[in-house]
Amino acid sequence: PWKQIFDLIDKLPNGTIDAVVQGHSRTVVHNYYKGIPIMGTPNGGYYTNFLYLNFDKEKKLINSLIEGPVPIC
Repeated sequence: PWKQIFDLIDKLPNGTIDAVVQGHSRTVVHNYYKGIPIMGTPNGGYYTNFLYLNFDKEKKLINSLIEGPVPIC
């Protein structure tokens, strides 16, 4: 499934998306691809990630941070 996400990002014009939050995964993921943060957690609700996006006044992404995985159960 990650190849599909990477392929989608490759096809989009630069600046189209700021982040990808992926669901229904079998693994914990918190990575960057071409500067775009991608996060996801496995099924079952045992972990979560936190995504922080900071924008400037023109609504342009300044920086991002993915925190996690954080155990919740």
